[in-house]
Amino acid sequence: MVHEKFLLSLFLVTSLLSGTTIAKTEFLAAFCSSGQNYTKTSLFQTNLETALAIDTTEIDYGFYNFSGGRNSDRVDVIGLCRGDVNRGACRSCLDDSGENLRRRCPDQKEAIGWADECMIRYSNRSISHMNQTFPAIFMFNLKNASDPTLFNKVVRGLLDNLRAKAAAGGSKLKYATGHTNSTRSSEKIFGLVQCTPDLSPAQCTDCLNRAFQVLPQCCDGKIGGRVLGPSCNFRYETNRFYDQTTLPDAPAPAPAPQAATPPPRADAPPPSDGPITSPPVSSTSVGGLPPPPPPQGGGGNRNLVLFGLSTVMAALSAILIF
Repeated sequence: MVHEKFLLSLFLVTSLLSGTTIAKTEFLAAFCSSGQNYTKTSLFQTNLETALAIDTTEIDYGFYNFSGGRNSDRVDVIGLCRGDVNRGACRSCLDDSGENLRRRCPDQKEAIGWADECMIRYSNRSISHMNQTFPAIFMFNLKNASDPTLFNKVVRGLLDNLRAKAAAGGSKLKYATGHTNSTRSSEKIFGLVQCTPDLSPAQCTDCLNRAFQVLPQCCDGKIGGRVLGPSCNFRYETNRFYDQTTLPDAPAPAPAPQAATPPPRADAPPPSDGPITSPPVSSTSVGGLPPPPPPQGGGGNRNLVLFGLSTVMAALSAILIF
């Protein structure tokens, strides 16, 4: 059953000028919490500036995690880059996104922003090792599949396989990509799933399961779609949208212990992008979206936006869901 906060949506439409190029560190969406604010020149602001001054060496397999300060001046920051993004591009995305987020949320102590290649969030409370599914956004390609019912089953089967691979990843990377045949033999569907690696395998699995439950609402029969949340995300397309050649080197495996059943490696290498088989998947029955609530305070992009992102995601709609 989908949590009701994960389904509430706001439906405000904005159009971008055709032909406008979007910088890769521009946000797809951002959210500013209206809970607690800070003042300029406060210790919280100093701690936040320190936390967002990210050094390349602090990025471990596309993941950045910082915690500092005490009590009301505590700052927790989590940054996550898409698993195929190299370290230099990851730092650039996180740096720009941190600056953009502070500009959009100038005095809020909790905020999150999603760019195409990275996500960054900060809070005055502990957010590490926490499985959070909202706020989140979903996006979809406006084009419909020729056989929506069969296409939906193939997509769900692909994502289920990738979910298992990502959840089995180690404490440095929980990320998986793969492809399978579409409803037409000449067409493939490419998928990507990822969790923040501070989650346990069970937390990663649960986070992705909750995200997948939004599929009937966001992407029914669409040839492309994605959900981006604080702790996990997924995307699928009929064109490959990730760069398989820039995956980081896998950590060296630890020597196998002398035991009848050796435990799993702590940091397993990321799964390869080989073809996978999509098993039959039972249909998921989820109720329709409730009427959108009235706008609330807190700033950020609490809206539906029409994006011209790329040739792959050429016609997308994004909805912030809670």
